[in-house]
Order: sequence, then structure tokens, then C-alpha cells
Amino acid sequence: MLEKNKKYLSKFNNLFKTEKALDLFMEERDSEVWVEILKYYSSKNKKVQSRLSWKDVADDVFSEYVRLKSADSKWMSKCVTCWVVAHWSKLQNWHYKSRWWTKYRFDMDNCHPQCFVCNISLGWNYRNYHIYMVNRYWEEMEKRIWEDVSSMTIKDWQYQDLIEGRYKTVVELKTAIEKNSKKKT
Repeated sequence: MLEKNKKYLSKFNNLFKTEKALDLFMEERDSEVWVEILKYYSSKNKKVQSRLSWKDVADDVFSEYVRLKSADSKWMSKCVTCWVVAHWSKLQNWHYKSRWWTKYRFDMDNCHPQCFVCNISLGWNYRNYHIYMVNRYWEEMEKRIWEDVSSMTIKDWQYQDLIEGRYKTVVELKTAIEKNSKKKT
């Protein structure tokens, strides 16, 4: 099984620069879970598998986590700017401060579910999102995010830890929502 997983994981050329890196990854991580993670998120990602990076996988896992976190027992979630209720998979993960700022890329206070219309068509709907942020976190929080210009770098192992932790939570959230929806029917 280890050799089969190793062959599958070797498809992701960008993730493992060398054979030694793949061997190290296989020793440190539970490969069955990682094969499942990469199969699921690489099929959703529009990039070619060979160009997939840890950042891409982490973005996908975190986006799903943010949208599922706000979902109710019927898998419905609410856009924070226009209050439209939609299935969690139809919403997008929106960042108050751009993903370009690595420090806030995976910050739960900076990320919220938003519908396609607000996020893309209305140019992020900043006015309503600003109102939401001030009401939810007070002005101090909103100012802290905008005035902070410090940067940080995330290493591959940090992306891997984030992916592993959030993926387990995503699976738990999906299981809990399924149980709640079955109880109500």
C-alpha cells in the first residue's frame, strides 16, 4: 500500500521537489489521509496537478472550512454582506484584507463566506463588508487588520499542518451536519 500511495503522491511534482522529499513526507505523515486529501482537492482545483502547490491545497481546505463553519444543519450558509442564504458550496471564502498578505490569508477574523454576486460582480462589496466587520469585531479589530503591514512567510510544513488540521475539522463538520439533517427528517 505504501508503494501505491507513493506512486500516486509522486504525480504532484511541485509538492515534492525530489524523491528524498517524498520519502520524508511518507515517513512523517499518514499517507492514506494525504492521498484522500490530494485526490479530493486536486480534482476541484483548476490548476494542472503537476503545478499544484501546498499553498493551493491549503487555500482550498481553508476555504471549505470557512464556508462549512457557518453552515447550518441544512447545509445552508449566509453571505455576510447581502445576507443571501445559499448552499455552502455556492458561496466563496472572502478575505477582508487580501490573500496577498500571508499573515491574514488563513486568519478566521479576516475570512467570511460571501456570495458570488458580492464577491465578483459587486467588486467585493467593500462598503457592506466594512459595516459587517465593524459590527462584528468593533473598529479596533478592523483597524488592526488594515494598519498592520508586517509580513510573514509560511513554510511547506506549516501549510501541511494547516491542511491536516483543517481537513479533519471539515470532515467532522460534514459528519455533524449529515447527522443533524438525518435526525430532522
